Amino acid sequence: MQTIEGLLLDPDGRPIADATLSIVSATAPVPDIAMMTDRGGRFFLDEMPEGRFRLRVTPPGGGGRTVEFTVPRPDGRLRLQLDR
Repeated sequence: MQTIEGLLLDPDGRPIADATLSIVSATAPVPDIAMMTDRGGRFFLDEMPEGRFRLRVTPPGGGGRTVEFTVPRPDGRLRLQLDR
């Protein structure tokens, strides 16, 4: 199990606050996971099992995308930057 520390940024590199993130699929069993970014665009995924995951990212105002990532991560970090 690994805790992932994440950061969500807009296309200009500024943190995105109050975005919704949710795991939409996984190769390992996980409970329904949904969270919001804090004022600094940070989020945490606690006790993630090893595997491959798809994370849906929805910023305030809509839009967004789905990203894939794997656990374990060498540094325990996940940096996401949205496209224009």
